Amino acid sequence: MTRRALGACALWLTVAAALACAPQTRTRVEPQATPTPAATPSPADTPAPDRPPQLETIERAPTWLEIRAEIQRLLRSPASEWELVSAAVDAAEARARGEDQGAEVAAWRAAIAFNRAAEDAYVAAVQLVQSGQPEDYPRARELFAQVPKGAVVYPDAEAYLGWLEADALVREGARLFAEGALEEALSALAQALENPFLGPEALESVRVRAWDWASALDGLKAMDQAQTPAEERASATKVMALTKLAEHPIYRMAQRAFLIATGREVEPDEVLDALRPRFLAAPASLIQRLRELGRRRQGRRREPSQPARPAAPSRPQRQPQSSSADGERDAWDEGGWDDDWSDEPRQE
Repeated sequence: MTRRALGACALWLTVAAALACAPQTRTRVEPQATPTPAATPSPADTPAPDRPPQLETIERAPTWLEIRAEIQRLLRSPASEWELVSAAVDAAEARARGEDQGAEVAAWRAAIAFNRAAEDAYVAAVQLVQSGQPEDYPRARELFAQVPKGAVVYPDAEAYLGWLEADALVREGARLFAEGALEEALSALAQALENPFLGPEALESVRVRAWDWASALDGLKAMDQAQTPAEERASATKVMALTKLAEHPIYRMAQRAFLIATGREVEPDEVLDALRPRFLAAPASLIQRLRELGRRRQGRRREPSQPARPAAPSRPQRQPQSSSADGERDAWDEGGWDDDWSDEPRQE
């Protein structure tokens, strides 16, 4: 399946499904008079089928030099369909004269086979990324890595590999942060932000994550330093507003603190109790560095993000534009909030 066919296939399946679901009705057909047969058109009256202009260019080219230029242009173009390129080479072969021109035709056929094999790996990898299943990403990376340099789709495979590398860094950073390995987690996010293949939405996704981590650490410290149940409840509420961290230990600590502050009983949790000192020990300098990674102007609100993974392009894209790691929307996607954590990094 070619790059363009990959994009068109989804549309075709959608239309086909709609037609398949249409109700099948039976209507009465009234008898009609037999129409008078029309005169059979002569071959001269039958319009010739449309031919691709690329083939006409090759067939009408006055010299082999012009034929060569057109074939080379088709081989380099990411918009070309290989069936059309192959037909163009067939047209060129019909005009080839001598061993040298025959050798050029053979080289063009080899280039088509080379690019088709590369494109097969590329398309299979993009489909795995489209699945949205992180467990498929290692196989996708293997397939993208199989696209050789010199293939038309190589720059696009390279871009996807860069996106997947950043995605892996963000996921690893999230795992480290949940374990209390804060310096290592910050380092993973910083490396992801340096990835040259990330588009604006992906970069913003990583910055939001860094900002939310800093807010969670600030919130836990505020809960620990609260003098009254009301203060602790207020700090816990702010942490629970970070809905993207709903599975994070700090979020669960905030839930427990909120319940305790409202007079409810909670079961002991040895895991959270063991992790709490690691988060509370986070130095102000680390929190500020997280703020620097995710710094935004006060009051800035983001538009809802697009789906989190790059869609298979009908033509290869140089740079996947979607956010990395996951597609859940964070609190800023929901409209944001205005409080003392959404301002400049706090000085402690």
